[in-house]
Amino acid sequence: MTRSADATVRSAPTPGTRALDNRQIADRLREAADLLEQQQANPFRVRAYRRAADTVAEHSEDLARVLRNGGVDALEVLPAVGG
Repeated sequence: MTRSADATVRSAPTPGTRALDNRQIADRLREAADLLEQQQANPFRVRAYRRAADTVAEHSEDLARVLRNGGVDALEVLPAVGG
């Protein structure tokens, strides 16, 4: 997935809210891919969202923890996620 304003949330959840688990994040990325496809977006962009969803779904560590501990930079090093 490429770096852009619509790519990812840039900070950890607000205190008192529950972070999404990896499966939920992957589901959101797939939903975004489906919407982009319906809008006839660039097929490479659609595929990038789907690859990122697969990476997130298969990642063994909780990505909310990765974000909390390492920030966006820690997420961007994941295959098919970073720019």
